[in-house]
Amino acid sequence: MRSVYSLLVCLFICLPLAAQSLVTFQTLPRDLQLYARDGANQAAVVIEGTATDNSLVRVACLLNRNGQVTQQQRFTFSNTRMFRFAPTIVAELAEYGIRLYGYRATGDSVLLAERKRLLCGDVFVIYGQSNAIGLGGLDQSKIDDQYMRQCGYPFGVADIPGSMQWYPASQPYGAVGAFGLYMAEAIMAVTKIPLCLINGSEGGASLNQLADRNAANTTDLTTFYGRMLYRTRWAGYQGKVRALFYKQGEAEAGSSVAGYPASFDRLYRFLRQDYGNEPRLYVSQINIMAAGQANVGELRDFQRRLTSIYPVGVENIATVGTPGYDGIHYSLEGNRQIAREQARQVLRDIYGQSDTLQINSPNIRKVVQNSRNDTLTLVFEPDMQLVWAADSVLDHGNGQYTRKLADVFYPDGQTGRVSAGRATGNRIQLALRQPAPVQALTYLPPYFSDKQNGFYDGPVLKNSRGMRAFSFDNVAVVRALPAITNLAATANATTREIALSWTLSTTAASEVVLERAVIGVSPFAIIATLPATTNTYRDRPPLSLLGQHQYRVRVISRESESGLSNVAEGRLPVVCTLAVSLSGSSTLAVGATASLSASVMGALPPTNTVALRWSGPGSSSAVGSSLIVNGLAAGSTNVYAVTATQGACSATATSTVTVQGACTLSVVIAGAQTIPFGGTLSLSAVVSGTQVGLGPVTSRWSGPAGYTASGTTLTQAGLTPGLSGTYSLTVEQGRCTAGAVAAVEIQLPLAVEEPDGPGRIGPNPVRAGQPLWLQTAGNAGTGPLSLTVWTLAGQRVMSRTIRPARQTELPTTNLAPGLYFLDIANGTQRLVHQRIIVE
Repeated sequence: MRSVYSLLVCLFICLPLAAQSLVTFQTLPRDLQLYARDGANQAAVVIEGTATDNSLVRVACLLNRNGQVTQQQRFTFSNTRMFRFAPTIVAELAEYGIRLYGYRATGDSVLLAERKRLLCGDVFVIYGQSNAIGLGGLDQSKIDDQYMRQCGYPFGVADIPGSMQWYPASQPYGAVGAFGLYMAEAIMAVTKIPLCLINGSEGGASLNQLADRNAANTTDLTTFYGRMLYRTRWAGYQGKVRALFYKQGEAEAGSSVAGYPASFDRLYRFLRQDYGNEPRLYVSQINIMAAGQANVGELRDFQRRLTSIYPVGVENIATVGTPGYDGIHYSLEGNRQIAREQARQVLRDIYGQSDTLQINSPNIRKVVQNSRNDTLTLVFEPDMQLVWAADSVLDHGNGQYTRKLADVFYPDGQTGRVSAGRATGNRIQLALRQPAPVQALTYLPPYFSDKQNGFYDGPVLKNSRGMRAFSFDNVAVVRALPAITNLAATANATTREIALSWTLSTTAASEVVLERAVIGVSPFAIIATLPATTNTYRDRPPLSLLGQHQYRVRVISRESESGLSNVAEGRLPVVCTLAVSLSGSSTLAVGATASLSASVMGALPPTNTVALRWSGPGSSSAVGSSLIVNGLAAGSTNVYAVTATQGACSATATSTVTVQGACTLSVVIAGAQTIPFGGTLSLSAVVSGTQVGLGPVTSRWSGPAGYTASGTTLTQAGLTPGLSGTYSLTVEQGRCTAGAVAAVEIQLPLAVEEPDGPGRIGPNPVRAGQPLWLQTAGNAGTGPLSLTVWTLAGQRVMSRTIRPARQTELPTTNLAPGLYFLDIANGTQRLVHQRIIVE
């Protein structure tokens, strides 16, 4: 037993050592390694080595994708013992592996090396302090990291170079953290490209600590910066990092913010020097801490202004108002939301995704005070759609209290001066309680904690997608420019134009922004931005917007703007050719789906400005040209209408959808049900209770001896007693079924004998083998006669055609002894219909 154990040990240990002694590798992948993709969306897996055993004549490299071999390369030794392979792998959700074999002249092969779970994808580097990791609730996260990687070392090891290895991104615990993992998950769900996340963050680290870079040894392992850079260089990512993420500032907010901009600039220059200008840098503005320095607003404001300080390659995002915040850190829910919001920016900037509207945090551009000194207008990015939050009534177990958004705007640092606010597009208007000049405006306190809650939980300013606005500190308030007061409009019905003119009363303006609305059709929207030297404009509205137009203008400068001008109106005649029609369901079975489709005709260009509005049961959520409704009540009549609107023109079409009630289908069978022997059965179905819309009515008959037929009538001639019995009829219409039965009796010969016909037969009884004679009167005719003989049980034993004479011999000599029923008829009458006895 000991010898078997020794053999197994040799197989698992000695053979790999033997393979290693055959070759020396200069370059070889590591298990789990992620290669940075190139511009062709792939990467080369470089393998370089030298054969040290002369018995090897060639080496081969096999590349597999998800376990299936996809590439094979061979190298035969001649003048050199060095070899190189560079199979390519693709940036996709697939894992690759390689196997290297050596071959001797005898044909024997040996496995030289094997590497598994290789990926190709993109590389992100994360830096900062604890919120850049996000440990809150991380143990409860369920992230599939099969296609995510990180490279690093176990926490606390002394020999970092000797401990470096590749890991799935969730290992070791907290190496990447919830922020990176959830961001990667959101990005990969769209791109299907694997990601490597190198997180060099350090909890509680200050900016100066993070920016400590040894110029003589940039990968100095005694510094946070050096360790992070060492990991990226070890992984071969020099010049290949796609994005950098920096989340830090809490340390200074709790100690001192002095010198933060200069320290950040130093870190920024180091990052660009070591990682290049290509990676986009994403910076998060820190949240409102429960405690901190009185001037921490300056730090947050610096983070807000980063995109203007570094206008190329930098993006920022706000974290205030994120759920799950405790005054310093975030719960798993909060980290997940921050990560997914960050992912949208990355998908837009790096991967060219089209989800771009309202994904940035609103950023203040300027604050303007009107001439009456009673209103402040906050101007944000032109495409921003802001939402003014209602007052929040909260209760954390110590009684209800109210938070008001107006209370966290501080004119000249003072509280209680703002009475209300409202949002209009990219502007917020704050009403002051008392008119007075304002020099600067701050949004949100430097830190916050009160008796109701240990951290700020009040409303925040958001845009239409819930992105919270950056907090800002001491933004200068400027005086409003004089508004235009003489805007005039003149309509020309012939040219379908409206001529506008105005006079500027200031030289400080740089632009004039012109807005147009159509009364009852569309609100004011910008139609032109013109140089301030312009004082006229000719507007030619789309045909679909003809009608009563309103115009207004605003004067803009880099630092300020005016209020809106007077409103000027101009009317162009409306010629409506719009029409709409409906097609689709009219009558439905119970439980069926109603489907209606609207077709628009006569729309004016641009035709994509036609709006459709549906009405009728179940149509409240309908949009577009199609309406699908389920669950209409049985027996109901439902009227639907669709109204097409384009500018001042509208058209309506209606359609009625009727739902059938419960099944009312019924059927009875009509016709004689007692039939003489040899007669004809004629039955018919009388159907009632059919419903329109259920489809055609089908009928199926069945009867004795396997009899079947279809249709609403049943006709069967030459009946015998064997066809007596129950005849069933089944009628169907769609989902409805009805049935009826008829008991049919075919009379036995004894019951229908007619011995007094115009013909006579004899002798009767007749001996077996003797002929039977027919004697007919003169009125029997001269045409052929049909002769039929049955047993009394109704079984036909003979059927012949005979030529009549005054006395005719009948072909009955083969009849066996017994009692029979004989029938002789010509084309118009029955001559004989009686029993005969054969002895």
